[in-house]
Amino acid sequence: MQGRLFEVAGYPGAIESADPAARVRGEIYRIRRGASVLQELDAYEECTPEFPRPHEYLRKRVAVSVDDGPQLACWVYLFNRDVSMLRWIRSGDYRNP
Repeated sequence: MQGRLFEVAGYPGAIESADPAARVRGEIYRIRRGASVLQELDAYEECTPEFPRPHEYLRKRVAVSVDDGPQLACWVYLFNRDVSMLRWIRSGDYRNP
């Protein structure tokens, strides 16, 4: 996806970016029972009404480019905090910074 990836505190945080060269690499999953799985993931990411606002992550549908394939509209969890003091992972790949 077009964005920037940061080291939060032992886990990644992605944000959107206006820079078309800024990319976040990841994995895409097709899920069955989408609504129930998304509810579970929202709870895991603590972005449901039971958790205090502002949430650390927000789920949003964004355009994602697939290598040698079309763009897809995918749900992603975007980091919802200030990133100015976080380390930017320039590669966009959390497993291979």
